[in-house]
Amino acid sequence: MEKKKKYRLKFIFQEIDLSPGTFLIGRSPSCNLTLEDPLVSRQHIKIIITDKEATIEDLGSRNGTLLNNEPLFDASPLKHKDRMRVGSHEMIFLEENRFPSRPMRPTGAMINCPACRIPIAAGTPKCPHCNTDIGTGSMCRKCRTPSRIGDVHCAGCGALLKSQDDTTIPIELGGASSGWTSSLVVEVIEKALAARKFNHAANLLDGKIQGFDFKISAGTLDVALLLEISGFNTTLARELKQPERLEWVIRSWTTSASPMPLDLLDKILEARSDDSIIKSIGAYLEVLKTSNDTAHSRKTLVSRLENIIRENGRQ
Repeated sequence: MEKKKKYRLKFIFQEIDLSPGTFLIGRSPSCNLTLEDPLVSRQHIKIIITDKEATIEDLGSRNGTLLNNEPLFDASPLKHKDRMRVGSHEMIFLEENRFPSRPMRPTGAMINCPACRIPIAAGTPKCPHCNTDIGTGSMCRKCRTPSRIGDVHCAGCGALLKSQDDTTIPIELGGASSGWTSSLVVEVIEKALAARKFNHAANLLDGKIQGFDFKISAGTLDVALLLEISGFNTTLARELKQPERLEWVIRSWTTSASPMPLDLLDKILEARSDDSIIKSIGAYLEVLKTSNDTAHSRKTLVSRLENIIRENGRQ
């Protein structure tokens, strides 16, 4: 009789037994492994265990999953020492017949240390890595500073400590690891587009769009991020037949009052399926014309936009 395979999940300083069935990983307390991380969706991934194999599947998470540094698009079989990255956490899949058997805890809940950002077990009074006092209360969702029971305002940023909506926070909204995570998401989007996984790319991009809109509403303009999102959004507008994405691009450049690159304008015109964006282009043109900037790039763009309006019969 063939021996049943057994598996474990290595996560920082603990190893978790994976029993036959479905093992959920996410931010929800109902998951088998709970990760208190705003980059992690409520139900982020699932690992399905049978007598003969184990498979992993992303559950439509906002910020995506990496398997051996490659984006996970579809259900995939797991092999010994496969590495999975969920949010800011990395874990390793292990086959039990490769190491001595010993009892392990079945589930766990993790938080990020506010000082060194290394994941630690929830309820730990001090970080074992940097000795930071974690406190006995909750944790500020804005700056991730631990609070003590009875605290009304965060000691780190002054934010009011109250229950908040448990919606997944896109990586663009901040966090100590948001910089490298943002670059990682860009790489995943690029690979998704190359693999023609357009819906997956759109799901990840919409998180970045939400983050950009949040920054704009707070009075912060990141032109480099706008250019990055605009390129992706224009491609998806063409591939998914979603003209509203082109509207977002033009509206955002209008809000920024910055001249978009001419090659981006060319891509927008190539992606459009009708003349519905002409009105938005007209509004963008008027904003550019009111600027005192006499740079050649702005003048050239204004001339191009005027030609577009003229060719479409709207002077």
